[in-house]
Amino acid sequence: WVCVVLSPHCKPEERVSWLQLLGKWDKLDVCPLEEGNYSFDGPSLQPSVALSPGPEEEEEEEEVMAAGSRHTVFGRALQAGSLHWSDTHLQKILASDSYGPSLTGTMGSEKPTFDPQGRPLWLGEPFPTACARVDTLRAHGYPRQALRLAGAIVNTLRLQRRHQLESYKQQKKELLQKGNTCITNTEGWVGHPLDPIGWL
Repeated sequence: WVCVVLSPHCKPEERVSWLQLLGKWDKLDVCPLEEGNYSFDGPSLQPSVALSPGPEEEEEEEEVMAAGSRHTVFGRALQAGSLHWSDTHLQKILASDSYGPSLTGTMGSEKPTFDPQGRPLWLGEPFPTACARVDTLRAHGYPRQALRLAGAIVNTLRLQRRHQLESYKQQKKELLQKGNTCITNTEGWVGHPLDPIGWL
């Protein structure tokens, strides 16, 4: 369902109708829960509640909170409904094999868009979600664009791991003395419902 909702050529009204249908299914008591203990990467999908609730609103708030902790098989597809393909950096990654800093000038973003070798990075969303984009592109007939985005994701992972290794080396003595290890990934990727490793 993530691939359906994320379709690059899906019209806005189609996306809205899919999301409404998935939202209905998601609220059914018989809707299966997502297996495993995977965290959701984005903000809550539930509507916000008024700041000063009365008795009826308090009951609604409790229902919203209960529904927010219930992650069904459609939850990630509902989250994908807020994702778009309009990001200019993403569009340039998808459009060209030779996209680099010399072609763009300054992106005006606080996030790096290229690694030190000038290869594009994709920091737009969590790793599993980015891999779901790759899967979506492949499923909808865009293999070259999927490969370009996969390359940017791998560049990003490589750079993140390099920074983590440097940080670990600097803190190695302190970590060993305390007996602590740092958790760098709170969401497991092997066996993840979006299968990021498999698609990448």
